[in-house]
Amino acid sequence: MTVQPLDGVPSRLQPLVAAANRGDDIAPVVDSLAKSFGFDGFLYGVSLSPKPDTESRQYVYLTWPAWELVRIYDENALIEVDPRVQDILQGVVPQLWTQASYRGRSATVDAFLDVMRSYGIASGVACPIRDLRGRTALLSLSSGLSRNDEVRHKMLVESLGDIMLFGLYFHELFVRGIANDTVAAHLQGQKLSTRERECLTMAAHGLSGEDAAQRLAISLRTVQHHFDSIRSKLGAANRMEAVAIGLRTGIIVI
Repeated sequence: MTVQPLDGVPSRLQPLVAAANRGDDIAPVVDSLAKSFGFDGFLYGVSLSPKPDTESRQYVYLTWPAWELVRIYDENALIEVDPRVQDILQGVVPQLWTQASYRGRSATVDAFLDVMRSYGIASGVACPIRDLRGRTALLSLSSGLSRNDEVRHKMLVESLGDIMLFGLYFHELFVRGIANDTVAAHLQGQKLSTRERECLTMAAHGLSGEDAAQRLAISLRTVQHHFDSIRSKLGAANRMEAVAIGLRTGIIVI
């Protein structure tokens, strides 16, 4: 999993690359880097194909004990209202956010922010990562602070370049781990959410992703996200196999 000689890596990120090159657990290094940027937690998520002949699956990596929040996020399809996701899909630069910057967009966004804050996530930075294969990932650094004072805001702005590099290096290491079968999809074996069952049922009836998006009043990209999650949970290589598994196991009925 060697990325490149350490003398070509920014000094701040050398401990991360060195740990990965040795095959060590990188979680303590990642957590330390997140804290060095002034944040409490780190989360990375990506959808990609683990094998050349398979469709995308979802992978998540985080360094703080918030799997309950990941479950709530998944079961309630919060990706459909998460303003951070909507922002990063529209650009390539990191987005600093606080409660104030997102509140008031809609009642659903405000409810989402309340859930996040109850788990200690009240502000942060969302950094989109797009690689040469067109894959999009999200690096999210979070804080329990509801607002950034002038000093903290200036510090975070000055760190954005390093945060973007952090995301790129982590993405490279993580994707290589998946290619080498050392990283598994975190959702495999979990139950489908209500929204996912809706999407899978529509697919079983022959509806396309565009049809599902129109019926559910969500974007096609969000429908694709739901199918990435479905394939991850069912261990399916493609949408057709996911439908077959769903019908065979009684998860969906037509």
